[in-house]
Amino acid sequence: MSPLFRLMRRLASVRVSVALLLALAVAGAVGSAIPQGLNPEEYVRRFGEAGKGLRWLGLDRFFTGVLFRGLLGLLAANLLACGLRRSVDGMRGVAGLGRASYRLDLPDRSRMVARLRDLGFTVSAESPLRARRRCWFFLGFPLVHLAPALVMAGALWGSWGGLVGTANTYLNEPVWSIHNWSIGEEYPLPFALVAEDLRFLHYPTRLRVRVGVQGEEKALIETREEGRVRVEGSPYTVWLDRLDTTTGRLPYSLEGPQGRLGPFSSREEVTAAPVQVVPDAYFDRELRRTEVSVSVRGSANEVLVQDLVAVNEPLVYDGYRIFLTAWGEGREGAPTVGFQISRDPVSRRSGSVARHSAPACSCCCSDPRPGCGSRMENCT
Repeated sequence: MSPLFRLMRRLASVRVSVALLLALAVAGAVGSAIPQGLNPEEYVRRFGEAGKGLRWLGLDRFFTGVLFRGLLGLLAANLLACGLRRSVDGMRGVAGLGRASYRLDLPDRSRMVARLRDLGFTVSAESPLRARRRCWFFLGFPLVHLAPALVMAGALWGSWGGLVGTANTYLNEPVWSIHNWSIGEEYPLPFALVAEDLRFLHYPTRLRVRVGVQGEEKALIETREEGRVRVEGSPYTVWLDRLDTTTGRLPYSLEGPQGRLGPFSSREEVTAAPVQVVPDAYFDRELRRTEVSVSVRGSANEVLVQDLVAVNEPLVYDGYRIFLTAWGEGREGAPTVGFQISRDPVSRRSGSVARHSAPACSCCCSDPRPGCGSRMENCT
């Protein structure tokens, strides 16, 4: 038996699989217990002098280090060896060279052949008689073992050849680089990304308004933005618009015998309006959508493309996927926006633009530093 064959037999052992899975579980627990990807100063602040040792051992980026990836590589080799060994045995069985599962000694050979063929076996009438069926069913075993190995290989290829980074910025400030989490360094972009405007869209919120004919007592009614209210004692129906919570202005229009009248405003003198609407209170708004107007610019500050980016609706430009992942306030209350930018290893860079829907995290950040700084709120 050749040394290579002996190595494969040892590697294709269930005991090796169990040992590697246990080692990966312990390694994952260790890596999860140690904060990953922090600044060197933060490790010293949290762990003292031991923080320098953690970084020297590579435990600050444990899951991309040699130890963890080495265990994954050994597990992949174990799975491939198991699949290959079963494939060799299966192919020998297809060729009629494998070991028999059962041996029967019956005197009536012809009846045995007929009975086996009735049961779906392929029978070789040569001596010794061999019967087999469902020869290719063995492929299920190597395919099941090959699939996890391919997933791990794809993940490794993506981490080496792909890109995942983040950047936080104030509105109208160009972003020329992102923080690459794989290597913990800044990665220059071939374009500038500018967040021009941040908008929050809400579902129609509940309102409490006073509605009545001019000069008469007004009824207190609970309704909803963009709703309609029938005015008692008059032929009019009030159609409400969205409430401006900053100014308290509530636009509305009327529908009556003269047709559609308005629009009117609750903050203006509306002597021409036969019905007056005064907002009394509103309830907490429920966020429906957050979107930011983004422009991609070239080296001469020319606009290459401009579009809206929302949570789970990235902009794809030149092979880069641009996700909206964060928003908040920075210095003096100035709005900030956070992006996650990724690129697959096989992405073609041709200057093309596309829109895709894909999941991405969302959070609010305290200040525009790589990775949302040190405080995250409303994360989902």
